[in-house]
Amino acid sequence: MNTFQSEILKDISHAQKKLVIVADPDGLLLDDKIQQEVRRLGFEFMTYSDPVVFRYEYESRYRTKWDIGRNDGGRVLIKIASLDLSSLPYDILLAGDKVILGLSQIFPELSYPILEKLSPEHLDKLFQTYHEVKPDRMGDNETCDFILRHVFQISPELINAPEDLLKTLMVIHFDKQELPPTINNRLISLVEDKAAFKTWPVKTLFENHDAFFQFLQERWPIFLNRIEGSNDLTREPKTDYELTIPGPINLPFEHRDVRIYFSELFLEGLLQPIRHIATGKLIKKHKWVRVGLITGAHDEDMDNLVIYLENLQDAIPSAEARYPDWLNFAGRWAHLNDMRYDISGLAGSEIDNQIKEYQEKVDVAFKKWLGERYAGLYNMPAIPPLMQHHIPRAMSEICVNQGRRVALLVLDGMSFDQWLIIKHELLKKNLRFKFDESAIFAWVPTITSVARQALFSGNIPANFASSIATTEKEPTLWTQFWVQQGLVREASGYIKGLGDADSLDEVEEMASSPRIKALGLVVDKIDKIMHGSELGEAGMHSQVKHWASQGFMDKLLEILKKYNFQIYLTSDHGNVEAVGCGRPMEGSISDMRGERVRIYKDALLRAEVAKKYPGAMEWPTIGLPDNYMALIAPRRNAFIPEGDISVTHGGICIEEIIVPLIQIDWRTP
Repeated sequence: MNTFQSEILKDISHAQKKLVIVADPDGLLLDDKIQQEVRRLGFEFMTYSDPVVFRYEYESRYRTKWDIGRNDGGRVLIKIASLDLSSLPYDILLAGDKVILGLSQIFPELSYPILEKLSPEHLDKLFQTYHEVKPDRMGDNETCDFILRHVFQISPELINAPEDLLKTLMVIHFDKQELPPTINNRLISLVEDKAAFKTWPVKTLFENHDAFFQFLQERWPIFLNRIEGSNDLTREPKTDYELTIPGPINLPFEHRDVRIYFSELFLEGLLQPIRHIATGKLIKKHKWVRVGLITGAHDEDMDNLVIYLENLQDAIPSAEARYPDWLNFAGRWAHLNDMRYDISGLAGSEIDNQIKEYQEKVDVAFKKWLGERYAGLYNMPAIPPLMQHHIPRAMSEICVNQGRRVALLVLDGMSFDQWLIIKHELLKKNLRFKFDESAIFAWVPTITSVARQALFSGNIPANFASSIATTEKEPTLWTQFWVQQGLVREASGYIKGLGDADSLDEVEEMASSPRIKALGLVVDKIDKIMHGSELGEAGMHSQVKHWASQGFMDKLLEILKKYNFQIYLTSDHGNVEAVGCGRPMEGSISDMRGERVRIYKDALLRAEVAKKYPGAMEWPTIGLPDNYMALIAPRRNAFIPEGDISVTHGGICIEEIIVPLIQIDWRTP
């Protein structure tokens, strides 16, 4: 069957020369599936943007090798984001085959202004339907309606009652579907025109994930009071409810089409259970509401964990999945671990063993996916950020182009589930915190000197080869990045070693300076907890929770808010509990001896060590210096004495590689 990928690649696959130049104004080659197929065709991928950087890489890696007849130069595909190829150097234009890609050629009957806003995964779905339906020529609105029905499975004409609208919104926000603005606006206008929704904040609920969940959260106690049959028992008596999101007060949570999704929102942590004076009575009458109530009962926590694990059984992305599927799954996996370590006495239980079996499946699937797709990620656009070096570039858009102050807050060693602990403690202290949550991929190997320098330099590791083994150059790299963006040197600031209350004065002093526009901060408390942990992941969970409850983070965030910083919070890498598989007796041949990874300058030496550790992975030098060769410990093992337990990092488990990226703001009182 003809697919969207084969349609894009058909002319590329027929090219004869070593060099192929592709005019790709719609960014079709940036799809990770397409890049995988490009590599299978024998091409290495380059993007033409900065002429100086491009010329250096092209000459050193490819042309000089071709000129002397070497075959290890491979074939090269050069992508240019324009139909006009005249900006390319003449010698390159002369040497390469030329291919032109465009959405107008693939979907001639649909409106191009609508098509160009779709992501690759949406175009993939659209391609099959388009050739099955064979539509006539369509304008903007007709194209929007066609895409809504056939790509997003949303039929606006069927949204006629509150339960219809709630179900649609829950599907969109639960799956983190990002409808392109033009299509979203079309859907909003069709819904707003209906009399049943005149009092609903339709635009807000469709456009803002956070506002939608807040809308539901505020109405949950109202619903409980209604079905329990009393006045508001969760607060002091008031004549009006204090709602920050306007709209109808009573929502049909009990409707069967709504209830199935609503329960999932509590299990996923998107909604928070509440205390109610009539909890026992409510659960007795309406068993399904239990998931949204705080009971403090150990057995009920166990039941919720069992249900959540069952819901995840078929959720592991396939080998053909795109990167958003793994980013979304990482959040769900983190929530499972957060629930797991929050229950005392779980170790060795039947459910604990089931989680470990599931964990093995996750590890196998993720390793396979990484082997095929990771190489294409760092070439993706920087907005929205997908990898760590993209974050400063996204921040630059806000700082330089919009004139806002920005702060990059790096919590060294924090995994996704540990972010959930911190988030929960922050919300206990201040419900006004607003978190725009997403996820990114860390650099492999997942060690501090690689990942943090990528975060603060905005560069791939190959571009800071001389300092890749240290973190000492971070302040310099941070300053250099912002100078390149047009700021003066004094406009950027950097502080590390944060985590205790006595370090807040230094932050306030720097943040209060009006000359500082871009602030880089490193909180290393979690990393210290990790390297001192003797009780495995469960013990670390408890220690992180204790630290988060002490209030350092909310005080730090309040300082940044006070001085009007837009805050980006992330991590350099996560961590896993690993079991020792033996320490290599290699003398001085290893350049870096981490617990989950060893670094070598020679591929033969690395291969010799790898033979002694079945399952160890010789990681390719993707975005790394050519002589920076990583050997990743097998499975969830570490290069420490056999049988020893350590909470550590450096490898390729999902907890180490996929880390949170949070934009932090405050709700309007």
